[in-house]
Amino acid sequence: MFILFVTLMVSICSFQLFFICQRMTVINRAVLNTPKSIFESSIPLVREDEDPNLYFDVELLRDNLTSYYDKCIKPYSMEYTMKLYFHVPGTEFMCMMNTCQAVKVTVSAKVVFDLTYSRSIDYKIQKN
Repeated sequence: MFILFVTLMVSICSFQLFFICQRMTVINRAVLNTPKSIFESSIPLVREDEDPNLYFDVELLRDNLTSYYDKCIKPYSMEYTMKLYFHVPGTEFMCMMNTCQAVKVTVSAKVVFDLTYSRSIDYKIQKN
């Protein structure tokens, strides 16, 4: 009877561990595979006669990322937070203008109980 109980407990624990790992994997893929088109569509178009300095539209980028992460992360996480830190490319100095060319996206998601996934990724505008 004891062996049956131990077998049942091990089966339940491994089943739960499988689902926790699956959630973490899905969240990790969603963050690491964030489409470049989200960032590209957040760069305002420039006419030929204007200054060609490209920059991120802060509000548009925030809305696009929120929409993407709501669809990809919310079904697998109890709650998640997204922080955007706009900075000067090549440094960690905060960008104080509305023409920022680099952003650090930090996503934290609560998977189960106190287990939290957190990842930061830098994106910047540069010429090919």
